[in-house]
Amino acid sequence: MDNEQKQISKKIHKNIFDKPKKARYNPSYVKAEKFAIIADRCIYELSRHFESDVTIYNKLLLNWRKIIGPQLSSYGQPVGINFYREKTVSGVLNIKVANASAAMLFKLKEAEILANIASYFGYRAVSKIRVKIAG
Repeated sequence: MDNEQKQISKKIHKNIFDKPKKARYNPSYVKAEKFAIIADRCIYELSRHFESDVTIYNKLLLNWRKIIGPQLSSYGQPVGINFYREKTVSGVLNIKVANASAAMLFKLKEAEILANIASYFGYRAVSKIRVKIAG
């Protein structure tokens, strides 16, 4: 679960214990709260599996600076993601850079970039980076 889901779960649990004792121990109230937690988790998992590669690329492009940091994002931009066998997990991210030194920088920081992308999406959406020099 990503941070958003954890925060929602914490709020739900906090709301359960903020209620008066009567409401807190009411079986129908407890069942409804448990159902809400399970439903949130199911929706999160389903959206993760049915997310298209276009959606992943758009999220990555819109939040590129936030994901990899301002310094590194100034050297290159993502130009596409390739997924094999119609999956949205373990794709290859194509990054376009201006020169060879920027390409080397991206290759050196590949593990860090992949970890940042995985933490942003909550799963390993990208497993490899391919760097292309514009020209």
